[in-house]
Amino acid sequence: MLVIFLLAWINFNAEIASPSLALRAGKVLRYIALVGTAGAVVTTGFAWRDGYWTRSARLHYSVVTLLALLFVWQLSLLRILPL
Repeated sequence: MLVIFLLAWINFNAEIASPSLALRAGKVLRYIALVGTAGAVVTTGFAWRDGYWTRSARLHYSVVTLLALLFVWQLSLLRILPL
């Protein structure tokens, strides 16, 4: 996302006239982030319910999932991801 933003910022006038492929791909990445986060939430629930992995691995996965949820929340607050 950062690379796409920087490319769009460097060529700002050109991007307004005709969005590049990178910028259009960035619009798809937000939905991929949402689907991946939803999958991580479901997988975390299964991991804790069924006792997959070790306790420390489950805790690590839960923290990563929490960070993914915070990322999606930030995308929503910035109105990048319409929820």
